[in-house]
Amino acid sequence: GSKPALAKSPVREAAWPKPSDAVPLGRIIRIGTYSTPQKNHKAWQVALRRYPQMQGLPKIIGVYRDKRGRTLYPLYVMTNARAQSDWLCRKMKRDWRRCTVIA
Repeated sequence: GSKPALAKSPVREAAWPKPSDAVPLGRIIRIGTYSTPQKNHKAWQVALRRYPQMQGLPKIIGVYRDKRGRTLYPLYVMTNARAQSDWLCRKMKRDWRRCTVIA
């Protein structure tokens, strides 16, 4: 006997994720903005010593020009959940550090 013909299912390309799809809300925090990449790196090392819970979390160094034309380097951390972002920011703010849940 002959084998039955297999129906080909159409191949669909997944839609490019929207920013809100790519990173769930509440998973990025900004822990400071610095004037040089070196200061940004130093701040990250200090943060890791003070907040060992951030070990293993990815950091993101941004770059932008402010209204005065200065180049600034914000330091972002990607967390695993909104609750983790909120917890870290509460702890940092209690220690008089800046922390903002971004997205």
